Amino acid sequence: MQQMEQQSAQQTVYKGQGMTQTFNDNLSQILDRLNSVDSRLAKLDTIQSQLSELNKKCLALKPV
Repeated sequence: MQQMEQQSAQQTVYKGQGMTQTFNDNLSQILDRLNSVDSRLAKLDTIQSQLSELNKKCLALKPV
């Protein structure tokens, strides 16, 4: 009986370890995606700034 309980406990431990690994894998993927989004947002900030400067220059060239 004790051996069956030990086997059951061991299976529970293995299942918990598997769930933890899956969680860690998923969390890692989420963090990678967030970092990718953050990087793209930083590029958009640069582009927005450049467009703003270009717009100012275009407005300065326009005859009034």
